[in-house]
Amino acid sequence: MLKKTERGADIMCDKAKLIFDGGIAVGKADAVISIMRSTGWDLAKAMEIAGVKEDDRPEMEALVRERMARTA
Repeated sequence: MLKKTERGADIMCDKAKLIFDGGIAVGKADAVISIMRSTGWDLAKAMEIAGVKEDDRPEMEALVRERMARTA
């Protein structure tokens, strides 16, 4: 059974997957950031939950860090 935060993360991920599949990686990066902030998980775990593919992780990590620096 999913915890409340995991269920919320899954919902955010489903929305992000639709955006990401359309070619906009920023939506997926924002979902990863939201997961990190709402659950307290680290970047690697948040990317795993968001469904970021292994091949895309270095690029996504850079994008997430860039977007987090802007909002800090």
